[in-house]
Amino acid sequence: MSRKNDLGELIVGHTRRLQKLYEQKAAYGLATEPHVLVEIEDIETEIGKLQEELAAWSELSHLSPYRGLSAFRWVRLDQLIDWRIQWEISS
Repeated sequence: MSRKNDLGELIVGHTRRLQKLYEQKAAYGLATEPHVLVEIEDIETEIGKLQEELAAWSELSHLSPYRGLSAFRWVRLDQLIDWRIQWEISS
C-alpha cells in the first residue's frame, strides 16, 4: 500500500473519531469533560498535519520517475555557485 493511501486512511479514521467527539460535545454542551475538548484539539491538529503531508506528497510524487524516491528539488543558480566556491575552498 502506498504512503498516499496510508495517509488517506489515517485521515478517515481520525475524522470518524472527531465526529463522535463533536457529537459528545454537542450532547453535553458546557458540561463536556475537559479530556474530550483536549482530544478534539489534538485530533484536529493531527488531521491538519496529515492533510499537509498528503498534499506535499501528492505534489511531489508525480514529479519523480522513480517510485519511492522523492523528486529532485530545484536549486537557485547562486546557491550552486556558493556551494562550488565552498567546495573549492575546502578541497
